[in-house]
Formats: sequence, C-alpha cells, structure tokens
Amino acid sequence: MNFHKLLYISFLLSILVAQKTWAQDPSFSQFYNARLYLNPAFAGTEENAIVSATYRTQWNQLDGGYQSSQVTAVLPIRVDKGIQSRGHIGGLGVSVYKDQAGPNGSFRNLGGNLTFGYDIPMDVKRTQHLVFGLQTGFGQRSLSPEGYQWGSTYNPSTGQFDGASNGLALNDKAYFDVSGGVLWQYAPERKDVYYEKSTHYGKRLTALEGASLGVSAYHLNTPETSFLTDGEDALPILLKSHGSLVLGVTDRLFISGSAVGLLQGEAHQVNVGSFLTYRIASMHALEQTMLRVGGWYRVQDAYVATAELQLPNIHLGFSYDMNTTAINAISNPLTTYEIFAAFRMNKRGNLRLVY
Repeated sequence: MNFHKLLYISFLLSILVAQKTWAQDPSFSQFYNARLYLNPAFAGTEENAIVSATYRTQWNQLDGGYQSSQVTAVLPIRVDKGIQSRGHIGGLGVSVYKDQAGPNGSFRNLGGNLTFGYDIPMDVKRTQHLVFGLQTGFGQRSLSPEGYQWGSTYNPSTGQFDGASNGLALNDKAYFDVSGGVLWQYAPERKDVYYEKSTHYGKRLTALEGASLGVSAYHLNTPETSFLTDGEDALPILLKSHGSLVLGVTDRLFISGSAVGLLQGEAHQVNVGSFLTYRIASMHALEQTMLRVGGWYRVQDAYVATAELQLPNIHLGFSYDMNTTAINAISNPLTTYEIFAAFRMNKRGNLRLVY
C-alpha cells in the first residue's frame, strides 16, 4: 500500500470514528441544571421566567478536545383570569446548543429546539405534579477538512504537503429532531393560586422537601446524520431515566441525592451523587441565599466535584471532573470543567429545592 492510499484511508477512518462519536450525544456533568437536555417535561415546572447557560470543556490538554455549550430560556404559561382560572399550567422553552471537537473545532454540531411542557396538578394543594413535555428542533452537523494533510498533495521530492485538495465529498447535514418526556414531581413549597390558601405555606411539614422521577426519549425519529453523500448514519434514540430526593435536616440544612441513567445504542452512562445545601436566610426572609457543595460519580469514567451559589434571581454553578479511565495512563490528568449560570425573574414564592 503506497503512502497516498494510506493517508486517504486514515482520514476515512477518522470520519468513521467521528460519525461513531457524534452518534452519541454529549452530556453535562451538571445534568440537573441543563434540564431541557435531561427531560423536555422540565419546561412545564418553572413558574418564573428563566434564562440559563452552560459551558463545558473536556480534555483541554488534547488538540481537539470536546467543547459543549447551551443556552435555554423558559417562559411559564398561566391561566389566571376568568372562571376557569388554573394558575400555572406549563411552560414554553427555547434552547440552542453547540458541540465541537477535533483540530480547530473541525467536527461541529449546531442546533435549536422548541419545547412545550404541560403541568397537571395531582392534588388540591398542588404539591404533586405530573408533567408532560414535547420537544422539536433542527440540528446541523459538519466536518471541515481544513487543517488535514492528504496523500494527493504529498510531494515525495520535498517530503512536504502542497495544497489542501482531497477529493472526498463531505456535506453538512441538517436534520429534524423530535423528543419527549414525562415527569412526576413532589414540591411541597410550590406556591400557586390554590396552595396560597394553605396555612402551612412556608413551614416544613415533613423531612421530605422534594422528589422527582422522570423518563425521556430523544431523537424519536432517528434522524439521518451522515457526512457522506451516500452514507447512512441514523442518530440512535437516547433514553434517559432520572430521579431525585431532597431531605430537610434542619430548617436551613438539606441533603439531596439524584441519579440519571442514559442509554443510546450500545453506549450507556450512569451518574449518581449528592448535594449538601445550606440556606443562609430563613424561609420567611425576602432575600434568600443557598450554598451547595456536592460530589458525583459517573460510573467507570469520572468523579465530579461541584459547588453552587443560588440567590432569588441568580444561580451559579461550577463543576470539575476527575477522570478515572485508562486515558490518563497515556497523558497527564485531563482537565474537564463546567460552568453554569442562570437568571430567574423570581416573582412567585420562595426558592424551591428541587435536587
């Protein structure tokens, strides 16, 4: 096999590897903060307008490490007028995302989604909710050959590469995407038109402060995402199941745990962890501040350390991944961190603990 063919085959293999990699969705360590990427039903749980953003950078030491970012806005939907006044009934979410990897970000995935969540209260006090979510959107995947070297441009007399022609037909791939989910949520501090009449509002009735269970399915239509003109690479359905539990130790100290399981094709992932939350101000204060520290384990992959600060209108989070896989044996410990920020138009009720 001559050098020309060897380089061509090497690049073709890199494309196949990239297709395999991008056939699996990126995931966030702070999955509980990137909620529309955890379950579309979360669009129906927000009672206040909120804008949030997440940025994740993975394996910075490697040329072509992964970078993922997302921005989400959720607007609650309420019916507060007339005889059929129902208060909060759901929400509408808009999100955009970008993932990239490879030299100079040569592999890219861009997209946006529109999400609707419908909230069904399960009791008069509106402490339990069944929420359904539907998400539709568009994505575009691209592979740029710039920066690669080709056998067709190799000059054996100089040992150098001249030009950048390759002759391999690659196309940006746009696709339509459909996802959905269902969520059960127990939120005793939830304040709404019916629950405001309760004399117990603002008091901890039980050690159980909150709980949730949910399942979601992304890429229900298995869109085609191949870079090659005649290629076939359907995006597998991504299944997620998740749950959380919040327990009150005192009126200001809480412990919570959550877990998520992901399954996509032959790939799977399990995350488990816990938060310790301290509420600086009392539940009756107008200004509340929560501090959180937590630890998580992504099974057979990484340990994650997390810290958060939450104010009535601002929520900040930072996490750092400590990789445990064999890749550390061939490189210095690889750096992965994630930053989260959110602004909430907090007009209704106190801050609620949801994880």
